[in-house]
Amino acid sequence: MMTLLRAGFLAVAIALPAAADTAGRFGIDDYLRIADVAEPAFSPDGQYLAYSVMTNDLEKDEPHYDLWRVRWDGSERRALTQSAGDDEWLPKWSPDGEWIAFLSDRGGEDAKTQVWAMPAAGGEAEKLTTYPAALPISPGHRTAAAWRSSQPIRSAPKASRSRRNRCRS
Repeated sequence: MMTLLRAGFLAVAIALPAAADTAGRFGIDDYLRIADVAEPAFSPDGQYLAYSVMTNDLEKDEPHYDLWRVRWDGSERRALTQSAGDDEWLPKWSPDGEWIAFLSDRGGEDAKTQVWAMPAAGGEAEKLTTYPAALPISPGHRTAAAWRSSQPIRSAPKASRSRRNRCRS
């Protein structure tokens, strides 16, 4: 009798999910549409937060990174970059809060990762470095841009903080 009862429960457990309406279920396509918010950086006055957002480009089967800015209370949210084929990540504020430096591979398929800066309110970005090879970093790795007054001067891995601090003196 117990074996028959177990077999009945097993049959019902197998049949119910198959018969259920799957329109409201969370699936792999939904998972791939989730945006990953990372690398938050508060402005020097604490009023704004710049961050990167990773979305999946389903056609190319690749991640895509853009920069966003929002007030600390969640208002005034806006995309700072919306470049189709290029990635921008790791925003860092200038000490005066007027500029945001970031890393980007702008410039086409063969472009190397460089340091860029743009006005904090949005606008056209300027390339600050022209390293012949890509910087030894990629989205998801940690680096820091050092600033002197309001001009970025250097990008260095966080692991080498002592070397970076010597460059500031």
